[in-house]
Amino acid sequence: MKLLLQHAMELLRRGEAVFQPDRALNHATTAFILDRLYFGEFQIYEQLSSAPIGERINILGRRGPSSGAPLWLVAQTGAGLPPIPASWQSLEGQPTEARRATGRNDLLGFGAQSGKLDLLLKIMAASNIPASELGRPVHIAAISGEEGLGSGGPTLLGPLDMGRGTALVHGPTSNTIWTRHPGCLALHLRVERRLRHRRMPPHTGLWQFTYETDSAHGLSTRHSDDPDALTVAMRILDALRASGEVRVLEFSAGEAANRRPARCLIRAALGYAAPPNLKHIHPRIQVTALADTVGLPMPIDNMVTAWFRAEAAGLKATLDRAGLARNAPEVRPARGHMTGRVVADRDYMSGDIVIWTGPGVDHEDLCVRFANATQQAIQDEAELEVELHVLQDRPALETSEGSEELVATAAGAMKECGLAPIVGGGLATTDAGLFRFLGVESLVFGAAGPLDTLYRDDESISIEALERALGFYEAMIRRLAGRT
Repeated sequence: MKLLLQHAMELLRRGEAVFQPDRALNHATTAFILDRLYFGEFQIYEQLSSAPIGERINILGRRGPSSGAPLWLVAQTGAGLPPIPASWQSLEGQPTEARRATGRNDLLGFGAQSGKLDLLLKIMAASNIPASELGRPVHIAAISGEEGLGSGGPTLLGPLDMGRGTALVHGPTSNTIWTRHPGCLALHLRVERRLRHRRMPPHTGLWQFTYETDSAHGLSTRHSDDPDALTVAMRILDALRASGEVRVLEFSAGEAANRRPARCLIRAALGYAAPPNLKHIHPRIQVTALADTVGLPMPIDNMVTAWFRAEAAGLKATLDRAGLARNAPEVRPARGHMTGRVVADRDYMSGDIVIWTGPGVDHEDLCVRFANATQQAIQDEAELEVELHVLQDRPALETSEGSEELVATAAGAMKECGLAPIVGGGLATTDAGLFRFLGVESLVFGAAGPLDTLYRDDESISIEALERALGFYEAMIRRLAGRT
């Protein structure tokens, strides 16, 4: 337990890179993972993948025989963006200074609920078993990203001879087994203008409008009575436009595709004396007058209008084909889509949208339909162009015939390490559906969770839960990859 706690705290302390602009390349976390694989005597394969939306480092560690159907131990390395608000009171203002909670047996620190700690548990479990006792290879797959962003499994696993094998994939299951969850398709929609307005229109004043709420997972019900920041931003715009002429100069809302928007900012030039009272929209809206000398971009009204028109057209063309009702009732999202981030710059406006899907849905068809609809929506805007990129593509996971033996094996391993053998499903998506699509039987397991505990600034995890998860992984490796 002492070594587990030491490694876990050190890994969380490596989280400082997520606060830097190139957070996608978390070099500190990557170096830590490579060190653990090296000392665990893994063969290491590293891949840097590039895409229009960023670069990702994926890592594969292999231990045991060089041939045979592998046991895949899969987790993602990203911790996500910092939560909102981020007072870090439980961490004395130091989010990456991991520590044990006073008065309870919990580990505190940014990333405690992420896949990073689960990846550490898997490396430790595989390292604790002598390679000579493995009858087939054990593969550690460290995939960069998180639920709403990442290159996903194909970029790392596609070039390799996978065999069939079995996969244990990380998810926020609270040390239970999931055999089903919805799929998700996360898209990055960008509208760019070729021509820029060169003059600021006549106005009586410049104003800034902000609103902040609590961040949460997009499917969380924790804040069902408090509107998200994008909803509030659109209500602010409607109220301003209803009062007279408005030119939007800056617009941003939200943080990530799968995360409930928690912060918004609008800057606008008003053609009337002062903005209306917005407290009826929400009492936490802050209104600030800006000096005429403040540096602001030229009006972006056309891009704002075009982006939301394109988004609406894309969703209209795809949602009825997303197959949400095909999910089992207990893993069926209450909403079919969410726009988790929208931001405008001088010459473009972009945003991230997640569409939750059901089993057997053709994601490629959804992408084509979404792209065609967005193109048609702005075809009359001669100065605007639209682009669409895929951020994450995860098929749904559903219970399949022939998995009974694997589930029974997992239930036995759970009993061995003191866990209740609970088998069910959840709403968070993982790469398990992808592995099953590629012919690898998969289960989802992780010490983190439940869903409502994600994206909080008092992020923590039970040390006992980590210890039991470590025991579970060791037991599963011996059962599934040990020499008989």
